[in-house]
Amino acid sequence: MSHLVSTLHLYNIANVKRVVADLSLCNTHSQVLAFTGPSELADCLKDMNVMVIPAGVPRKHGMTRNTVNSTVPIAAQVLKKKGVYDPKKLFGVTTLDVVRANTFISRKKKLKHIIVDVPVIGGHAGITILPIFSKTKPSASLTDEEFQELTVSDSECWN
Repeated sequence: MSHLVSTLHLYNIANVKRVVADLSLCNTHSQVLAFTGPSELADCLKDMNVMVIPAGVPRKHGMTRNTVNSTVPIAAQVLKKKGVYDPKKLFGVTTLDVVRANTFISRKKKLKHIIVDVPVIGGHAGITILPIFSKTKPSASLTDEEFQELTVSDSECWN
């Protein structure tokens, strides 16, 4: 989110394209690039000051993401206890859903992404993600068709 970051390279032994796609939604001018496997590691590290390495395994059919919902609040409490909490430096699945909702609304309504704020409540798994479009700032009304497109359970927006 810092204006000092112009390029962000992500590396993993498995595909990181989804992570790159999600981070590319952040309201910043930074370029986000994916690097996968040992053959791309040198290119990933070239001229980099900071690198994010996603870990874990891709979600399989039937698996949910709900347990990760507690990660950010737990991390926030640990950082607060240590006296080093900065909400601008802690991102997680809740932030991702907010960024996604902000992006969808800004694109649909042709608004500057940086000014859009859509509150999101609920979990981080399909139908448990609840963007509160009626509370969007600046106010942006959706047609029934737009609302349906952004909220249907099998929508690519949230999966």
